[in-house]
Amino acid sequence: MGFDSVIHAAVQIHNVDRSHWVTSTAGILANKVEVFDSLSGGVIKRQFRRQLVHLYRALADKHGAIEVTIKAVQQQRLGKGNCGPFAIAFATAVCNGIDPSTVAFCERSLRQHICAGLEIGSLQPFPLSSHNVKRATEVTHAISIHCICYEHIPTTEMVQCDSCERWYHFMCIAYHSQKRRKILKQDTWHCQNCTGIKWAG
Repeated sequence: MGFDSVIHAAVQIHNVDRSHWVTSTAGILANKVEVFDSLSGGVIKRQFRRQLVHLYRALADKHGAIEVTIKAVQQQRLGKGNCGPFAIAFATAVCNGIDPSTVAFCERSLRQHICAGLEIGSLQPFPLSSHNVKRATEVTHAISIHCICYEHIPTTEMVQCDSCERWYHFMCIAYHSQKRRKILKQDTWHCQNCTGIKWAG
């Protein structure tokens, strides 16, 4: 994956679904993981959960859960092409001690501000807008350092790999009851990552 796990404060801009950019932070504005997304639907897709787990796994609780809050930030109005500039504006705000959920940026000047900052070699806080803006609804999720789904489902039965000691939900690796019974009868079980054998379900 290419991410080193964060132990202290961090700001990261993520590429999600190849054409969407979001910002995450930990330990700067709050002692937890926060996500700033200008096209938020309140959902953390699997690919993004995976990135967050790899980056913030050191912040997991004793059950392997990481609390992630999608903050109520400004939502873009001028089309879907502004998520990158918004992600940079959110990251710049956080680095300057500003909570992006408390401000509104002047959307029309985002790109121009980035270009000006690149020309002088420094990004300053972005221009703010006094207009009312649409905001996402704040939502908190628990994601998991375990399983291939990275979802924290505390009441679901799980099995542990005897090689890497990572836990997996039965519903994710053995959704047929026959396969589940086979795993339970074995003295040892090894996950797909350790065996290289693709799970057939």
